[in-house]
Amino acid sequence: YLSLSFGLNDRLYVESKANAEDPFELPAVYSRYMAMPFVYQKKTSTLLEIGPGGGTVTTYLSRTFPDLKIDAVEIDPVVVEMAEQYFFVKPGPLMRVTSRDGRIFLMRSKDNYDVILVDAYRGPDIPFHLMTKEFFQLAKGRLNKGGVIGYNLHYGTQLYEAELATIATVFDNVDVYKA
Repeated sequence: YLSLSFGLNDRLYVESKANAEDPFELPAVYSRYMAMPFVYQKKTSTLLEIGPGGGTVTTYLSRTFPDLKIDAVEIDPVVVEMAEQYFFVKPGPLMRVTSRDGRIFLMRSKDNYDVILVDAYRGPDIPFHLMTKEFFQLAKGRLNKGGVIGYNLHYGTQLYEAELATIATVFDNVDVYKA
């Protein structure tokens, strides 16, 4: 297995984990749940993933749904390089990989998506600007009719309940799957 880890305040956090011999495996339990938005859709043709890290979920979805158009937006260009070199991420006609802050990407983009996945972390926390009501309104505005957002929240944090409450101010339906 390959792991991509980041250090913050003298601690290491595993941000991505992949099977070096099997890109279809999702070794991190939470990553298996990141595909849940697809069960809410009859057909998904466009995906935006904010914070793909090593890209294990992105790679899995691109191979599972070969016609899926994917925008993967990762803030750190070195992480993008690592994802392409070690974690099977292969940009091409159906997969665009961009190094940019996810919120800025959404603000500047005119594209809409069937599914938006958000898996952006800085150590144990989600960047605050990706947890505001304004961010969720922006993301909702970039969804096609019937579109779904999948958001990786860590239920062990002090802000978990507040994060869910913020999401519920923008979305009528919030389902929780604890990994």
